[in-house]
Amino acid sequence: LYIDPVQARLRHAMVFEDDAPVVFDRDRLAPPARPVLLCGRGWRGRRLDQGRPSAALEREARLVVHQPPSGDAVSLTIELCGFRRRRVVRLVDRRGTELARWEVRPGESRPYTSPPLLLTPGSHELSLVSDGESRPRRPEEQAVPGDSRPYSLRAGGVRLVPVARA
Repeated sequence: LYIDPVQARLRHAMVFEDDAPVVFDRDRLAPPARPVLLCGRGWRGRRLDQGRPSAALEREARLVVHQPPSGDAVSLTIELCGFRRRRVVRLVDRRGTELARWEVRPGESRPYTSPPLLLTPGSHELSLVSDGESRPRRPEEQAVPGDSRPYSLRAGGVRLVPVARA
């Protein structure tokens, strides 16, 4: 399984294991030495699009970024495609401050990159906020089979890229 290597690396922090659930004590884990990115609420259904994994994003999709104490500025790069029509997508912080804005077209996915983000050490919640969403009309448009709820975007790869100092 894909999770086995992860569990092996985190075994020292495991406090409970059963048939399915595994519980880790985060206080036993070393803090990340480089920026870490996690997808949060608003990301639905992974599937293959043109042979590449993608997820459906709701009108607001959250990201959690952990910036280590020695962290430099980073840029967020994400592959996006508007679902059905052009979308204006804003990357905002928890206070609603706009960090980036993109016009995302439907059709083929392409990368969008934020300007350098100067994040203080610790965890930060960012959101991708779109100006609309559409309901799937055909089964192949659904986020996952049987899910006919509306969504805004399809997202492929998402990563944090260190920004070189000038």
